[in-house]
Amino acid sequence: MKTEAKSWTRLDAIWDIPFIATIPYPVATVEPHVRDVTVDPTDSNVLYASLQVGFIVKSTDRGKTWMLLNDKLDCDVHTIVVDRTNPRRVIVSTGGHDFRQGKAPGRSLYVSEDAGATWTPVGMNFTQEYSVPMTADPRDPKKLYSALATVSRGNGSGATAAPNR
Repeated sequence: MKTEAKSWTRLDAIWDIPFIATIPYPVATVEPHVRDVTVDPTDSNVLYASLQVGFIVKSTDRGKTWMLLNDKLDCDVHTIVVDRTNPRRVIVSTGGHDFRQGKAPGRSLYVSEDAGATWTPVGMNFTQEYSVPMTADPRDPKKLYSALATVSRGNGSGATAAPNR
């Protein structure tokens, strides 16, 4: 049920989207949830939401309907940045889950030049495979800032930052 309060509109829960329950969540200890929400800076009808270990969902009608974006992308999407000078360019930071499992082509950073339909790994010169947060420089949208880390092997209990040499 959608309700309005001043300038806010309540949307159905992520679990109310019919295809969400069909996404194979590879980490049994993490319940899928929304990690980040981004609005296209040139079209407020277009919303992106990253799902913890569940890829990205996109709406082009202000959240009434959603589609899954998961083509050659790590499933653990953390942060989404839409280029304000070219909204078809979408950049995401990920937790690198699928990279560590050998299921995704990139480590922690991906770019789409077609508004999320397809993804290409970027930043492959970095050895770290975990990235969060990420933001664009307000004066230069082509410049991004992110924190990169390497996930601890073994018990999987976190990430450690390491300088990239």
